[in-house]
Amino acid sequence: MKNVISKIKENKKITLVVVGAIAVVGLIIALVCIFGKDKVSEEEMLTKELEKIGRDYYENYYYASAANSEELKDKKEYLQNFSSVGLKINLENLQRYNNTLKDKNKTKFENTEKKKKCNAEKSMVTIYPTNPYGKKDYKISVYLDCGFDKKEDKK
Repeated sequence: MKNVISKIKENKKITLVVVGAIAVVGLIIALVCIFGKDKVSEEEMLTKELEKIGRDYYENYYYASAANSEELKDKKEYLQNFSSVGLKINLENLQRYNNTLKDKNKTKFENTEKKKKCNAEKSMVTIYPTNPYGKKDYKISVYLDCGFDKKEDKK
């Protein structure tokens, strides 16, 4: 090993080749790290956006309405009814609710690759209230009908 190092020091051409090779390998690694990251797919972005609107709807509209309703004596008992079947809110109703928020950066729910708008009646969130049935005690699932390819084992 000492012989190799001493020969490299003696021969400047070999030194330049070794340094150049290390630089190229470093550049390749940097490029892979920068461009090799998984980009968020359009389907994932729309799913997250629909989930965000669904969470806002449940926490700031539905739950608040249930809490203030005079007819509901026990909100916990009422929400328990939906813990297994869930509250299904389609995209059409969520967009109607979202329009009342005056959001200037509204997401267009469409598959731009296939130029297909999401079906506003079939695309939906399903909210499953969970114990102790507070404002943030729920699970949410999202279904998009926008022409994206079906995936096995989605969740």
